Amino acid sequence: MKENKQIYRTGLNPELRLEDCKSVSYFEFSGHIESTASTYVRPYKTKAELKEELKYLKKQPYAVMTEGRKIQQKIILLKKALATRKQVHQERVRKATTRKENHETIKRSQRKLIHYIYNNFDVPFVLGATFTYARKEFCYENVCKDFTKLRKKLQYRFPKMAFLAVYEPCEDASWHIHTLLRGCKGANKELLETLWGKGWVHLEKFNANAAPYFCKNIRFEMYPAGARLYSKSRNVLPPIKHTTSVANFKKKIAGLPCTYQSGKKLVVEVNGEEKVLNNFLYQTFMKR
Repeated sequence: MKENKQIYRTGLNPELRLEDCKSVSYFEFSGHIESTASTYVRPYKTKAELKEELKYLKKQPYAVMTEGRKIQQKIILLKKALATRKQVHQERVRKATTRKENHETIKRSQRKLIHYIYNNFDVPFVLGATFTYARKEFCYENVCKDFTKLRKKLQYRFPKMAFLAVYEPCEDASWHIHTLLRGCKGANKELLETLWGKGWVHLEKFNANAAPYFCKNIRFEMYPAGARLYSKSRNVLPPIKHTTSVANFKKKIAGLPCTYQSGKKLVVEVNGEEKVLNNFLYQTFMKR
């Protein structure tokens, strides 16, 4: 019997335009908008989306009887849909020994990190501090423990502080820490070196335009498998992802210059035959 082996791959689609897409999801920051438009619209809702809709309906007031009945009927239908929805997750087997082998997770981590910076540190008076060791440290776990002690001291002195820390190895496999600090009025090089107590501190003002360079790292083979590339405080919040139609999105970006555009397609190959499953258009629009 002939095996129907499916091979998924992505390719460039330079001819894709916004008019060809059906829906748009975007992140809006203070200085720009990052959008992803696609030609495929999912015909069903995930279990998480059903739960979110059910939670929203339960909070609605039943002041009007007719509206109350409609809401109650929707709640009953959603509960039935959740009860019949089966979601089986296969057990994950970790094969990678370093972070370099997990290319997709690295890209997601870097994208998240850049979004955290744009959403929380694109404000005046943000400090960029690099903490180095006088006696070189080669153990990743010890670096994490040392920074935990440091951020507790900082949070005690600056209760409203927000931080983002990136652990980065040098060429000789020793480690140092890059941090962004917000809400640390009065902090200076001498104070930070005293609180750090492990070596020297390089301090400068941070500009959010340098976010891609802050997140750039080429030595992922030195990170243990599953190691975090960064850590953050609880008051560093992720941006809200908005989803809208192409027509509404065009109204939103009217008059804004597009500084980046790239089209891609998702293709599945079965026994030599190719089929395009979806197309993605990535765009960036400047607001200032």
